[in-house]
This record gives sequence, structure tokens and C-alpha cells, in this order.
Amino acid sequence: MSYKNLLLLLLIGLPILFPPIVSAQDVDVGATVDREPPTINITSPLDGSTVSEIVNVTTSVGDDAGIDKVEFYVDGFLKLTDSSAPYSFSWDSGTVGNGSHIIRARVYDIVGKTAQDSITVTVNNSTTPASPPPAIETPTDDGGETPEVPATQLRRVTLIQDPLGYLEQETEKGLLFGLDKDALLGFIVAIQLAIILLLLYLLKHLRSRRSKARGSSSSEPNSSLNK
Repeated sequence: MSYKNLLLLLLIGLPILFPPIVSAQDVDVGATVDREPPTINITSPLDGSTVSEIVNVTTSVGDDAGIDKVEFYVDGFLKLTDSSAPYSFSWDSGTVGNGSHIIRARVYDIVGKTAQDSITVTVNNSTTPASPPPAIETPTDDGGETPEVPATQLRRVTLIQDPLGYLEQETEKGLLFGLDKDALLGFIVAIQLAIILLLLYLLKHLRSRRSKARGSSSSEPNSSLNK
């Protein structure tokens, strides 16, 4: 028997001598069939109503497969995601200005299908007026009338340095030597600078005289020795 015939006999005879053991088992396979998208309706507040303060937004949802979550939006901004029934949202209308605003609710079912509903409400929260600033009391005279104070009247202006006390003096018209406040200040500063310069000049002159006196006294012994 040739090698090829022996190989063919083994291929045919092995399945007959050793039949395979095959076991079958029934398995129940469950699949969720979602034929329709979910439904959602905003039940409160009503469309076109006027709201204020805390607003309870409630919805009615339904789906043949199951609800995954509901998202709540105000003017396009996501405010809350609710994943359990009842799907509702407590909205503080004080976080927005008075006027028209849009509330939108979007539902997702367990297979990813979505639906949404939106309403328009008018927010009308009472605004508390700002308290007026405290009134500034103006001193009055004995007659109860406010005395007129001339704009040019000078009343005890205090400077950084005022050794002569010029600005403490008051005149009938509020002027001193015919000068107003700014001119008088410049005049006093100029006098002070002149005094400082004069003192520096006297000190320099005094030092010069002392150096000359020392030089003349030191030259006298040398002249006597030369003689």
C-alpha cells in the first residue's frame, strides 16, 4: 500500500472510529427592541406664564424601552441632569434678569434616542431699590439758615512746614498780602529756600576765613627763621 493510500484511509477511518462528541444547549437571548423615540412634556410651569423666585419645573416622560436621563436648560445653558424619576428641576429665577426666558427639557432613552420640549416664561421678580446715600448735614446758624461761605475764604490751612504761621492768619476776605493760597505757599517756600542758601553761603565763607587764618599763622615762624 502506497503512502498516499494510507493517508486517505486514515482521513476516512478516523471519523468513523472516533466520532466527535457534540453537545447542544438551548440559550435564551433577550434583546431590547426600541421602535419609537421617547416623549417628554413640560407640565409646570405653563408656557407663557409669569414666574418669580423659585420655580419648580416638572415633566412627563415616556418610552417603550426605558428612560436614561433628562437634561434641563435655561436660555440654552445646561442647569441640571436628572437620572431618576420624577424628572424635575428647581430653578432660581433670581439668577436671571426680569423678562422672557426659555426653559427646555431633553430626554434620553436607554438606546440613545432623544426628544425635547421647551416653553417660554416671563420672570418678574421684585427688585429692592438701593438705599440712598446718607445726607450730608450742613451747619446752620442760630436762625436755621445755612450761612453763605465765600469760595475764596481761607480757613486754617495746615502745611507741612509753616514756621512763621502765615497761613494760620485769617483776613476778612480770606487773602494774605493780596495773595491766594497757592501763591502764598510758593512765597513761603521761596523764603525758606533763600534762608537755607544764605546759611550755606555764610558757613562756606566762615570756613574760608578760618583756613586763611591758619595759613597765615603757620607762615610767621618760617619768616622769622629766615631772618
